[in-house]
Amino acid sequence: MGLHFVTDKHHNQLFINLFNNLVHQFIHAGKLPLRVYKQLHWKWVVSVCFHPCYRVSCKMHFSMVLFLVCSIAVRLSSAAIEVKATTTRCYSPAFLMYESMMTKFLEGYQTLTTIIGDDTVDNAIIEAIKCHRVNMLQASYKLYTVDTYFQSAERDRNDPTYGYNLNPYPLWEALYCEANVSMVMEEVLPAIAFRNPVARVVLLVRGIAKYDMLQFFRRAWTRYKMLDILILSRIDYQTLLVCLFNPYLTGRDEMADERNMLCYHLRTMEDVAQFNQKAQRFTFERINNLHHYQLQVAITDVELMSKAVYFQNGSIHRYQYLDGEMVEIFRQRMNFTIKYLELNYQESVGFISSNGSIGGSLKMLEENTIDLAANSRSIMQHPMRNLQYVHFLCPIRLVFVVPFNYFANRYKMVFFHAYSLQMYLTNIAMAVLIPSLLLVLMRRDFSVPAYVKESFRILAIVFACSVALPRNTRHRLVLMGLMFYSIVAYSAWQGITIVQLNQDDEKLRNIQTLEELADTDLDLKAIVTFGNAIRGKAWNGSDVRGRIAARLDVQWTPSNISIIPEVADNRTTAVPIIEYFVEVVRSRYFDSVRKRSKVYFIHEPFIEYLTAMALPKNSPLFPTIRRLTMSCLENGIVNFQLSLIRHKGVLLQIAQNRNRTLRDEPPARKVNLFNMRFVFYVYLVMNGGAILVFFFELAYHRHQKKRTTLRRNRRRVRARRSSIIWPYIE
Repeated sequence: MGLHFVTDKHHNQLFINLFNNLVHQFIHAGKLPLRVYKQLHWKWVVSVCFHPCYRVSCKMHFSMVLFLVCSIAVRLSSAAIEVKATTTRCYSPAFLMYESMMTKFLEGYQTLTTIIGDDTVDNAIIEAIKCHRVNMLQASYKLYTVDTYFQSAERDRNDPTYGYNLNPYPLWEALYCEANVSMVMEEVLPAIAFRNPVARVVLLVRGIAKYDMLQFFRRAWTRYKMLDILILSRIDYQTLLVCLFNPYLTGRDEMADERNMLCYHLRTMEDVAQFNQKAQRFTFERINNLHHYQLQVAITDVELMSKAVYFQNGSIHRYQYLDGEMVEIFRQRMNFTIKYLELNYQESVGFISSNGSIGGSLKMLEENTIDLAANSRSIMQHPMRNLQYVHFLCPIRLVFVVPFNYFANRYKMVFFHAYSLQMYLTNIAMAVLIPSLLLVLMRRDFSVPAYVKESFRILAIVFACSVALPRNTRHRLVLMGLMFYSIVAYSAWQGITIVQLNQDDEKLRNIQTLEELADTDLDLKAIVTFGNAIRGKAWNGSDVRGRIAARLDVQWTPSNISIIPEVADNRTTAVPIIEYFVEVVRSRYFDSVRKRSKVYFIHEPFIEYLTAMALPKNSPLFPTIRRLTMSCLENGIVNFQLSLIRHKGVLLQIAQNRNRTLRDEPPARKVNLFNMRFVFYVYLVMNGGAILVFFFELAYHRHQKKRTTLRRNRRRVRARRSSIIWPYIE
């Protein structure tokens, strides 16, 4: 770990080979155990041969080297072997200030990756290792050379599967590099930006001026989005110059301004204590107070999610509802200004095309052209290296919009339902079988007239008609039990008939379940945003949702506004929408003639997923925005915004009902009788027949009355004639 590289490789290799030959002779002679040799080999070579106190150069005489090796080899023949490095400048003022500052600046970080890029003798990391101060700086420690670290990062960069995950970069990782400016800019920064651009980076660059530091900071920020960088320059053995950078103190065009830097000269330990306090406050303010810095925010003007509110001059003031309200809270708490990138809904949420390429806000996030994708989208895996979801806001359920009264040929089974048929069949069976029992109980001989008479009597009883009971007691008891059955059965039939009559027509003639939807011939369409979420889920092919997902046709349209008219007007399509928008869609697609909505919703959810806003994965603002999002969730702001969305849907429904009740024109509503039209037609025919019979009865009654009057008159005439006494007849 403490290996220090010198320049004269030929003499070094010669010395090491000679050392190895001598030691191997002691091993074969039994004077040096192999275990001791393995533990001692590199530590001894580094500590003694390459230590600055025993530096080997081209001018050193080989005889001196041989004498030194022989003397040390004699010491190795003893049993107790202990070689320690002689420390240098471990208690110098500059090193103590460096140690105190680094201990405070790296407090809380769990891993420290050190990259060494030069071979100077006063390398601070090598000195820390030799002074046994590494444990004071960090527990988990890794050491690389610049070439090794750069090549490792390039191997990962060429790996097509590296970095495609939703896990954030580790915020507990710190990196330290000691190299020149060109090496840092060309190799170190690109490698760190690829591995972990949000890690805390400490750069020790000797002889760098403040102006060069500013240009270094500006390039690291604009090119790699690396912000948490501290540059340390050792002016002399008594003074250190440290600088931090904050690009949010000035505008984007004034980034190369010294006001964006915090620089401090460390000469005493009191200076270190003051710098530690200022650095802590500076780094906190850097991501919590942006000083009206302008951020690029991708958003869309969509009802109930991020509704734009405009000034009188037409410029955007703010956005309302869930996503818009969250952005407004971020702006107030973090003190920044916003440049809105207004997109359609599909582009604001982002999508993946059929060939696998990303588009919309997802592409902007990958290319680092926006600071925040404000509209919440489904949390799912995308082929991206720079996508980071902030924190889930709310669960989203997708429900299908279908045409209203899709099953127009469905009708109520009022009279001929299952119970009615069962009761009729039971009554007929009893009318056929019970008369035989009654004839046996009455001890009468079987006769067709008696059997038919009893059958009609039983039918009359079970259908609640009045009949004369027989005089036989046993016969009467059987019929009385039959009367109790008829009372219960007829009451149940009436109740079920009433239930069938009161059955909801909407539930009868509309699609109620996903199974019914899967059995229809409707075209299932969805916008790309929903299609990606649906296709990204592993479905069971035998499940109804899997069958629906397989039939789903992804449409390259900006929003559902262009697809829902196919549902409402053409009645050939079913479309998934967000459940929160149900009442709004129902109110918007309203039939003014029939005074009802043109669409219907399947209440059974098709898919449910969590939504969240998105940031670039290398954004330094991620911890602050995530903290604010969690605070909004914990304080009920998200639930309050969701309740506003529901309330607006209810208000739209109330407005439709108000327009329906306060309209000037008379109500015009079509009524479909379906199968009841047959009953209605029979009723009309029977009423017509009854009227004809009534008139026929009137005519017949008048005719009969006339005939009766004529007969009565004839009888009277005959009686009068018979009572006349003819005087001429004796």
